[in-house]
Amino acid sequence: MGGTFDPIHVGHLIAAEWVREAAVLDEVIFVPAGDPPHKEAGRVSPAQHRYRMTLLATATNPRFSVSRIELDRDGKSYTVHTVEALRRELGDGAELYFILGSDSMADVPNWYEPHRLLGLCHFLVAARPGWDRRLVETSLGPLYQPNRERIHMVDIPGIDLSSSEIRARVREGRSIRYMVPDLVERYIQEHGLYRDTGPSGETQESLAPGPRGEEVGVQGSPLGEEWFLKAEREIRARLDERRFAHTLGVVEAAVQLARRFGVDENKARAAALLHDVARGYDRERLLKEADEFGIVLSDFERTAWALIHAPLGAEIARRDFGVDDPDILAAIRYHTTGRPGMSALERIVFVADYIEPGRSHPGVGPVREAAQSDLDRAVLLALDQTIKYLLEMGQAIAPDAVAARNELLMRRPSPN
Repeated sequence: MGGTFDPIHVGHLIAAEWVREAAVLDEVIFVPAGDPPHKEAGRVSPAQHRYRMTLLATATNPRFSVSRIELDRDGKSYTVHTVEALRRELGDGAELYFILGSDSMADVPNWYEPHRLLGLCHFLVAARPGWDRRLVETSLGPLYQPNRERIHMVDIPGIDLSSSEIRARVREGRSIRYMVPDLVERYIQEHGLYRDTGPSGETQESLAPGPRGEEVGVQGSPLGEEWFLKAEREIRARLDERRFAHTLGVVEAAVQLARRFGVDENKARAAALLHDVARGYDRERLLKEADEFGIVLSDFERTAWALIHAPLGAEIARRDFGVDDPDILAAIRYHTTGRPGMSALERIVFVADYIEPGRSHPGVGPVREAAQSDLDRAVLLALDQTIKYLLEMGQAIAPDAVAARNELLMRRPSPN
């Protein structure tokens, strides 16, 4: 499912989910346009903003993913080239479907090499109520008859919503709540999108996309805006899309908590951005790199080896990202288990990792509610829920988690 997604909104998500279910698709891949040929230069927001918003919007659906395939390709973004690239990536065994709106059908004959595109994939046409199916044949003209078996109609709810309307409402200072996912709304607010406008009415803010797959250290002054841009690009290159979306969610939650509880927002942003930098390493790599850094691991950590990503992440933050602030490093190191005497920043990152908008596990609601006013209670509830889950699963509990819980209980006022 392609689009500029400037911004992505609930209409996109509902259409994708209805089509996915109706066509029994394994996955819907959202493809933000890189340099769309149908848009004039300067009339589309920077690609990195549109990509991040799409990641945030889709993070909670395990059947949704986001591809940078057009963003990382030079030149104009033509759908036929994107589908060819996805075919190479997914292999000949995958059956590809292209989702498009019924209102886009009339323009398909004007696309680049539409005959070849229809030979590469099926079309799934999302039709709103009242749309006449006979218009498909009229819209496609000579393209229809030779490809009619590859064109499928799917009825979707009638949602009269557009990205241009959302941008206009932001410019006018009007609410966009429920028009976009909550996290996308917060992202737009945090980055001032669609407010400071040029002649085209679009934001003039720019983010350099940078190359994909860099494995180099991030230079520049830690916690400066240039450092954040480079660090985020580097993190994206190291993590898979689902983990990167989680990381962006933790960043947003941590910044909100820092603002609420009077903690340095840049420190919270940095710790949250780097907290999972070693996530996804296998056991052999975790043990090997921990040994290279001289990290002394407990017997428990060697057994519950997935926890090693936290202390290892702190060392990677120091080495590769130039972070030497002990509070930030501690927040990364203890974001999974907690520990007695956690600083406010440590507690914020610990809670943000637990409540970020992509989380939907049982018990997250009370922790989110507590985090509105009582940070210690939020930490305690998160620890309780984690310990309860581990007990039910018959798994060992990290000693730091038990000690952190006991310490919080002892210093909180007695209910009596």
